[in-house]
Amino acid sequence: MSSTLYIEISLLMLAFAFLSVVLIILIVFLRSKFPLHPLVSCQDAADILITLVLIPIYWLLFKYGSGDSPSLAEETVFLAFAGLWVEEQGMHLLANR
Repeated sequence: MSSTLYIEISLLMLAFAFLSVVLIILIVFLRSKFPLHPLVSCQDAADILITLVLIPIYWLLFKYGSGDSPSLAEETVFLAFAGLWVEEQGMHLLANR
C-alpha cells in the first residue's frame, strides 16, 4: 500500500469517529418537532441521518481498508449487515413512538 492510501484511510477513520460522536450526541439536543412532518421529531430525522452518513463511510473503509479488493462473498456479507443495521434503526424509531 502506498503512503497516500494510508493517509486516506486514516482520514476516513477520523471522519467516521468524529461523525459518529457528533451525530450521536447531537440527537440528545434535537427534541423539537420536524418542520416538514408534524409526527416526526428532529431526533428521528437525525437518527436516520446516522445510517445515511455512516454506512457509506463504513463501505469506503471496508473497500479500501485492506490491500486486496473484497470478494463477492465479503461484499454480500457487508451488505447483509448494513441492511440489518437499517432495519434495526427502523425498529428503533418505531419503538420510541
